[in-house]
Amino acid sequence: GRHFKDIDPSNPNRQDGGRYVYVFDLEGNPVKSFVLDHYVYAIYLDPIRNKMIALDVNVDQPVLEYPFPEMEK
Repeated sequence: GRHFKDIDPSNPNRQDGGRYVYVFDLEGNPVKSFVLDHYVYAIYLDPIRNKMIALDVNVDQPVLEYPFPEMEK
């Protein structure tokens, strides 16, 4: 979802990672999509705390937490 010039290594304003999270059902159909406010590398879904934990390597405090909305069943 980004231009090549935005991910070009010589670009000083480049952000590593992605901002989009897509959720699919077991048949591969898209169910939901999220746009994050940071570019993240990895996500972990914590069902006990109902949170999505993500890592942003572009900032000094790389661990981010997002509330995870309930999915329709």
